Amino acid sequence: MKKYYQILGLPENASIDSIKRNYRKLAFHYHPDRNNSGEAREKFLLIQEAYEVLTGKKKVKQPKVGDYSNRRSRTDDSWEEKVKKARAKYEENKEYQEKALANYFKKLRSGWRWKLNKVSSIVGIVLAFCMFLDLLLPNHRSKENVERYSKQVYSSISNAQISLIETSRLEKLWVQTQNYGLYKNNREVIVIRSWILHAPIKIISIQKHMQYQIPVHFTFFWAWMFVIPLFCLPLLVWMYKKNDPLFVITYHASVFIISLGVFYFLFTEDRWFHILTLGFI
Repeated sequence: MKKYYQILGLPENASIDSIKRNYRKLAFHYHPDRNNSGEAREKFLLIQEAYEVLTGKKKVKQPKVGDYSNRRSRTDDSWEEKVKKARAKYEENKEYQEKALANYFKKLRSGWRWKLNKVSSIVGIVLAFCMFLDLLLPNHRSKENVERYSKQVYSSISNAQISLIETSRLEKLWVQTQNYGLYKNNREVIVIRSWILHAPIKIISIQKHMQYQIPVHFTFFWAWMFVIPLFCLPLLVWMYKKNDPLFVITYHASVFIISLGVFYFLFTEDRWFHILTLGFI
């Protein structure tokens, strides 16, 4: 049995899955339809025989003592017959793998996960469209007070210095760091929000003879160029027709990650209500 493992390039304790995997790889390389050399054909027959023996499809008969005459009297299959049988086995295995792959993709496109992806694609497109409109529509302006502010400074993704404030609406905002005297002298600020989703964009601090516009970081509106394509991903997965690794990767990302993000975004900060009222409330 050791020689059969060596033919497939495997150790003697290799699993069935490893045997099948190496067989498919080697058979694909040495198949007569792909490689016409005599050495390749002989190698293909050895690979086929090793696969059948190690998977139990073919038993190796040990010659008995005194059985030499019988072995000499038996007629071996011709080379053409061996190639024909090997090709039939290869095609059978190939057909089985294709059916298994087709059933796998069919399973991905059915069941509750696929239904969840369809719902996520609809909700995601609505949210992406609303975010896009927020880039074009006028903004809301509301007067609020800075109740608390932190002097601890952090770095944003764009290397901007930011700190945390809390408004009279009990909303915590990461704003670009300014002179803290702004909040001490006059705690009243104007918060600029997007029209539909009411996402904070910046705050305006009005002092004696100056207005300070302070950008707000770490909001969905702040990261719109990343969020909008992600919200469109479930729809792209729904429309994608090819059975390939790209579909598998985007499918699992859409179902198990993007879908959660879509519904979290919708049902936090009353966004679902803002969408229903078209941003007027």
